[in-house]
Amino acid sequence: MIKHFIFLLVIISPIIRIIIFKSNSNPIFKHIIWNIFKWKITLLIVLNYKLPLKVTLESLIYGLTMFLISVLYFILSSFIFRFRIFKGLSEIYNLPLILRILGGLSAGITEEVIYRNFLVLFLDEFFGNLLISCFLSSLIFGIFHIPLWGFFSSIQIFIWSIMFYIYFLVKGELFALIVAHSLNDIFFFLKTPITNKFFVKKL
Repeated sequence: MIKHFIFLLVIISPIIRIIIFKSNSNPIFKHIIWNIFKWKITLLIVLNYKLPLKVTLESLIYGLTMFLISVLYFILSSFIFRFRIFKGLSEIYNLPLILRILGGLSAGITEEVIYRNFLVLFLDEFFGNLLISCFLSSLIFGIFHIPLWGFFSSIQIFIWSIMFYIYFLVKGELFALIVAHSLNDIFFFLKTPITNKFFVKKL
């Protein structure tokens, strides 16, 4: 069945990411190939399932609020995690500006559709418990980040994702999560005065 095929692609995605990012290819080429892979999974989901997208002012406000919380979280938690997450950012900062912006937007859309929507609901079919499904999905989401960001940074990202899973459990919609995730990634992928002060100098 198509959902099992999609699930298989999601499960092997960390391995695919390792293969792509450990290769000696051009960094731009690696990021393009990786995003093509994520979009293929996303399109399979979109074509076979109805997404819980509620494009409302309320969802937009929730998304903007979670974005602000995300920025504060990564600034404060990075002191605890010794700014390890910005080892991954050092590679991203070498990409052209347009690719950094598109990469942040792409991550916000594809990762929310794949991990907060499809994977949670797929696992719930087996466990019949959304809490367990969210926990397992969040673990896979964290593992998925290890190839680029490293182990400790992926723990930091895993903790951050808990807020997103809680929102999905309570509200059951994706638009706010896509807004928050996309803005968060774009914000940190750009060299703003804040990222220059706290992060770029740490690289």
